[in-house]
Amino acid sequence: MSDFDKKEYAPRDVLNIRMENIKTIACKFYKVSHDDFHCRSRKGNIPSARFLFYYMCDKFFKRYLTQAEMGAWVGGYDHATARHGIQTFKNMLDIDKKLNKDVIDICADFREMYSLDASIDNDREKTLENRIREQRSEISALYKVCLEMIDLHVPLSAKSDAKEMITSKMTVNTLINVEKQT
Repeated sequence: MSDFDKKEYAPRDVLNIRMENIKTIACKFYKVSHDDFHCRSRKGNIPSARFLFYYMCDKFFKRYLTQAEMGAWVGGYDHATARHGIQTFKNMLDIDKKLNKDVIDICADFREMYSLDASIDNDREKTLENRIREQRSEISALYKVCLEMIDLHVPLSAKSDAKEMITSKMTVNTLINVEKQT
């Protein structure tokens, strides 16, 4: 572990150098100039480059930087802009598998460059696993409610057909939702 990670604070000059490196990574990845990165424009890939910057700063320097400091460093933005950028980028990663793989590689290279803690990437995987587990739990609870409703309101002769229909529909929907998550 580097000296940078052992302390609960980071010298501002070291932090600024690493933030510059993240900015360079984001600009190269989205093919954005450094001047455009700091301007207020929302054209093309400029916001995506900022979102990647916010995401990586949050991922690697959360205990050293506030979201307000991240936003101010980019170009006078506030904490809400940084928070929005982080959340938006996380949503983009959930949707776009190629982007997710590219960002995992970028983060691994950055972590290796500065000997940062490897457990950071595991947080994202754990979050995804927890969301899938929660969805499965919700679907299971919904399934139980459906079966109870069938028992209460469906005539005895149609109960087995209704239960079979619910089971098959729940299974298909579960597979579709889990497939979207992975």
